[in-house]
Amino acid sequence: MNSKYTMDWILYCRILEMINDSNPNHPDYQAHVQVNDDTELERILSPIKQGQVYSWSDACKGITEDLKTTDQSVGLYIGSEISRSSIDLLQSIAFGISYGTKYIFSDQDLHQGPLLRTTEKMCGYPIPLLSDLTRTHYALIVGEDPEELHWGTNQMDQRYTEYLRHSRTKKKIKVVSAHSKAYSWNSDIDLHISVRPGTEPFFLLGIFKVSIERGWVDTQYIRDYTEGFSEIIGLLESWSVARCAQICGVEPSEISGVGLKFSRAAMALVHLNPGFFLNHHAALGGWAWMALHMISANALRPGGIYENPGGFDFHPLLSSIPSQKAPRVENIQHQLMQTSVGMLQKTLEQKKVTSLIIAGDLPIHLQSPEMKNLLHSLELLVVASHRKTWLTEIADWVLPMAHPLEKSERIIHNSNTLPYKALPYLNPRLELPKDAKRWSDILLHLHKEWKPSILGSSEWGSHLRLISRVIADSSAESKIEQCINLLKENIQQEEKLWFEGESDRALWRPKGQKINFAPEYLKLLLDNIYIPDEDDNFPFFLQISFPIPRAIESQPQIIIHPTHNKKENQSVRISTKYGEVLSQVRVSESVRKDTVITNAHPAFSVLASGKYAPFTGTPVLWGERCRLLPT
Repeated sequence: MNSKYTMDWILYCRILEMINDSNPNHPDYQAHVQVNDDTELERILSPIKQGQVYSWSDACKGITEDLKTTDQSVGLYIGSEISRSSIDLLQSIAFGISYGTKYIFSDQDLHQGPLLRTTEKMCGYPIPLLSDLTRTHYALIVGEDPEELHWGTNQMDQRYTEYLRHSRTKKKIKVVSAHSKAYSWNSDIDLHISVRPGTEPFFLLGIFKVSIERGWVDTQYIRDYTEGFSEIIGLLESWSVARCAQICGVEPSEISGVGLKFSRAAMALVHLNPGFFLNHHAALGGWAWMALHMISANALRPGGIYENPGGFDFHPLLSSIPSQKAPRVENIQHQLMQTSVGMLQKTLEQKKVTSLIIAGDLPIHLQSPEMKNLLHSLELLVVASHRKTWLTEIADWVLPMAHPLEKSERIIHNSNTLPYKALPYLNPRLELPKDAKRWSDILLHLHKEWKPSILGSSEWGSHLRLISRVIADSSAESKIEQCINLLKENIQQEEKLWFEGESDRALWRPKGQKINFAPEYLKLLLDNIYIPDEDDNFPFFLQISFPIPRAIESQPQIIIHPTHNKKENQSVRISTKYGEVLSQVRVSESVRKDTVITNAHPAFSVLASGKYAPFTGTPVLWGERCRLLPT
């Protein structure tokens, strides 16, 4: 196969493909699936162990014999292309729980995980809330430039820039951005506020605090639709606007100005882009995001943030699996039966996992020499991939996995990301080569060969393990279709978008019929605040590139402001307390003077502290102190 899909198809193409009636010739589809004919994709076509090709039967027997000796010290990592597939995700979770392991790592907390934790605390169940960007009158956009990456996992449509541009012209809406670097479409933004990387939660907290102090709140909404408001006033007493502004490196008037206009807009929202949660205070950022919409009457409302049930309403299911009783890894509760990839390295360092099964590739920030040594020292490393990677070079077993374009998909758990209620089905775009199998089929074969006992102790409980074993012993695809047939009528397995109408943006159903400001949760968050001390030896704030999904750059580069007297393409050493990288300089006036932004290159992983945010497990990649040294 002499082509390589350079963009993450799951994120960029699936929704576009469905919206456009599965028309691959549509210009939007062509724009997001970029094919480089001169780059050969090194496919893995057969099971391999130490360079020797095996049959699937012998590979499954060999792997399961090794797994039987590891008890519950096996871990499972499901990459982005797996966790966004309903079929593969269900099979993965069932496999892990059936085995009895709580180490089911995923990228969920790099994306919507912290917001799911927030909505569970404040609404009563973990539901992803969407930004009503096409209707709002005031949009505050925080995080990385969506045109350079994407609009977030809950906003799959990549045309929101176009929609906002149209609304600014026709409806005179206001668009404000807050990030360490001005967006590439800054000419279509009314105001850009240059915020230090990693301090975004305090920017929102400052807006929340000034709104309370000056009475810029909707008292009727707070009284009728929320609870716990009076308790949080005292908790935030010491958090003045000036204090938040100092942390963010902005003027208090900038925060106050946004707060005033946000409160005066008939419909306003804060949209969180990728990167917002890559800091120590990810959970606080989620709380401030939700609370700001609550005091301005924009929570669960048109033009603000709203719930979209999608083709299937998951409310009963989500309400029945609260995270309070879920297993914990490093005292952080599982969210939807998954734990954050941010804790994978520490788990391996503590030798709590001695065998690991990986589907896909690890995020860029985990491709460090230390991580490679940890993986190499495992008793068993199994990697399923559709192409050769650094992981397949060190794995004990390598299994050929289908590319996303080579498998059919009934998209259930992500269907709420569409701006309307719909249930899609996709056919394979490419033929499955040789012995490659989709991930769910690989796990099915392993589980049937292995037949794990459910009698051993496990934090999941015997009843949940028994249910999981039934699912893991059969095809998740067939189980999903059986459930669809029970709940829907006349839905065929044909490539189409099963459209069910516009989403109800006024849907309201928080637990107890009121949204809770969660004062006890807020107290925990405030008690765990960590602000690094000023350090003249490390004068800059580091922003490591969002780890997925983006193509890995060919060489390490950093973006800095021209005031530092560095020339374009000049080589410098960038260092933190944890490591050093030789990098090439790019100069831009759009970046903060005290900020260094890296590109997507694995070399920068050595600059990270390896820490993760309390309460979410999100890796801390933004806000560490760094310095520039001559070569």
